[in-house]
Amino acid sequence: MEILRIGIPGVHPSTRTIESTVKAFGNKAYQLAYHMTGSTADAEDVVQEAFLRLFRNWSSVGSSRHLPAWISRVVTNAALDLLRSRQSRKRREAPMEATTLEAVASGRRLDRPDTRLDRTELQERVSLALAELSPQQAAALVLFDHEGLKAREIAAILKVAEATVRGYVHEARQRVKEFLEPYLAGRLT
Repeated sequence: MEILRIGIPGVHPSTRTIESTVKAFGNKAYQLAYHMTGSTADAEDVVQEAFLRLFRNWSSVGSSRHLPAWISRVVTNAALDLLRSRQSRKRREAPMEATTLEAVASGRRLDRPDTRLDRTELQERVSLALAELSPQQAAALVLFDHEGLKAREIAAILKVAEATVRGYVHEARQRVKEFLEPYLAGRLT
C-alpha cells in the first residue's frame, strides 16, 4: 500500500513512522475493510481514508497504546459511511473468504474434499447474504464472527449499546442462515 504524500496540519509523523504503521496495521485494516465492503477497490479507499484520518490526528492518536482499536474503529466507520452512501446495493465483486460465517450457516466443516468444490459458490452466496443485511448488521457480524471482537468493543465502534450489537449479530446470523438455507438444503442431501 502506497501512502500519498500530502500536507497534514499539526504534528507530522516521520516517513519512517508512516511506513512502519502501515506495515504493522495495513493488512489487518485492509482485511476488515474488504470483509465489510466486499470490494477490493472500496476496501483500498476505506483503508486510505482511515490512514489519512490517523495521520491527520497523529498528535492525539499516534502514540496511543490503543492504536489497533482506533484503526479498527476508523476502518469500520469509513466502511459504514461508504455503504450508507450507496444509493443501491451492488453485487459484490468478489466473494468473502471462508469464515466462521459459513460454519454458522452450514453447521459443518468446510475443509472436507466433497465440500471444497462447493466453496466458491458458497462464498458467493455468503457475500450476497451479507449484502442483504443493513450496514450495521453486516459490520457487527463481520466484526464479531470474523474479526473476533467482543460485543463491548463492537458497541464502542458502532456507538450503540452492547445489547444492540448482540441483536444485530443474532438477526444477521438468522438472515444469513435463511438466505443460505435453500442452497445448503440441496447440498446436504
